[in-house]
Amino acid sequence: MSLYLLSAINPTKRVINLLHRIFAKFFWSGNRGERRKHWVAWEDICFPKKEGGVGFRTLHGVTKALFSKLWWRFRVSTDSLWITYMWNKYCKKQHPVIAGARGASHVWKKIMEMRKEVEQEIGWQIKSGNSSFWYDNWTRKGALYLTNEEDIEVQMCINNGEWDKEKLCELVSEEVVVQIIKNIKLNVRQDEVGQPWWMLNTSGIFSVKSAFEIVRDRKPQQDWLENIWLQEIPFKIIFFPIEGRKWENCNGGQSKKYEGIASFKMLLL
Repeated sequence: MSLYLLSAINPTKRVINLLHRIFAKFFWSGNRGERRKHWVAWEDICFPKKEGGVGFRTLHGVTKALFSKLWWRFRVSTDSLWITYMWNKYCKKQHPVIAGARGASHVWKKIMEMRKEVEQEIGWQIKSGNSSFWYDNWTRKGALYLTNEEDIEVQMCINNGEWDKEKLCELVSEEVVVQIIKNIKLNVRQDEVGQPWWMLNTSGIFSVKSAFEIVRDRKPQQDWLENIWLQEIPFKIIFFPIEGRKWENCNGGQSKKYEGIASFKMLLL
């Protein structure tokens, strides 16, 4: 299956769950493909080892990460026919950060859903100051548009290469002004437009892997789970202590049916 299709068709939860069922049958089957018991639900496997999984990724999370990439491209690219078309259709009268999805295609609706989760991770380097003062995250603390929706550029608050404190005070609170002047050093370059920066990577370049980490489901980390991954123990047997821990937590350690599994977990520790 080509994963890029997940960013083009936005499959329903039912379709993804059917695919997960196929993955699970393959994972738990024997050498000849015979049917075997599924010791752990596929959804529980798809977590990092410290969270009680194997490290697989759910297609739900992968789909979200791929649509996050579409939002990144839409926000930062200007040389794409697709972006030009989507911009003219949905953002001609509004900034993308506040554009709506009513009556839109299923792809745009999914992109808008991911906007809520990843937009705050896109920072903007000021450069010539052409970034939107209210809607672009040039402060690296989040966009300021909740305060005001009048669209102006950052360069309106710069005077001779320095922050214009009086102008800033007209727009935002004094506390925000202090943070801007203290933390954001200007290096104005009139010949360069503001550049986007993916704040989850030191290189500033977007990656689906880093996006997946912020959109995936999570469980509390438990250090003991890393200790059970031993090369000498068959892979599928390792799930026994994980299941034993679940039943301990659910039944207060009183379940006789799973007492052996819980004891096996203690031996591994």
